[in-house]
Amino acid sequence: MLTLVEGSGHVVAQNARWDAAATPPNLFSRVGAFPLADGSADSAMAFALPGGNYTAVVTDSADQTGTALVEIYEADETSNRIVNVSGRTFVAGAANPGIAGFTVRGCKAGRFLIRGVGPTLAQLGVTGALADPVLTLTTSQSSVIATNDDWGSAPNVAELSDVAGRIGSFPLVVSSKDAALLVTLPPGAYTAVLAGANGSSGVVLLEVYEVPGGN
Repeated sequence: MLTLVEGSGHVVAQNARWDAAATPPNLFSRVGAFPLADGSADSAMAFALPGGNYTAVVTDSADQTGTALVEIYEADETSNRIVNVSGRTFVAGAANPGIAGFTVRGCKAGRFLIRGVGPTLAQLGVTGALADPVLTLTTSQSSVIATNDDWGSAPNVAELSDVAGRIGSFPLVVSSKDAALLVTLPPGAYTAVLAGANGSSGVVLLEVYEVPGGN
């Protein structure tokens, strides 16, 4: 069950089983999404959204548990663009990390702030938060680009803090064990993997921000 909610809490749309007949022809292939079987219990929605903050919530219509993949694609070339995507998930040991894939389009490199937030979630009232997240960024071929464990120990900690403030993300205490990376990436597909140090488990927030100004 996929539910889209706007910043005020109003439910914009909801879908329990996607409808091939109601989906624009060739939409999946046009945006680069893999096909869904006609009549499957997967969920999908396509519509225009005004600028603002939105949350996609995935639940099971029969109140069961399991692994789900949440995808967001820009389907039209408009002035409105996705500038930040974040996902809250549960990391269960080394074998079940939090994973976020994203694609950089166009012909120029872009700059991105990627964060794995665990300890700060606990300070915000989230129970069972991951105490020590480790963030790794890879290419689509699984080559490691960068990794971070404890953002406050990064050599560019001052720049990380400055960029986070400029783009409007909530602050992290330098002494926290949250993880963060600031990277310049050429066009291509990338994967951010968030695991717990020493195989630990807990709730995490995995964030990807586009930093204005490119490289």
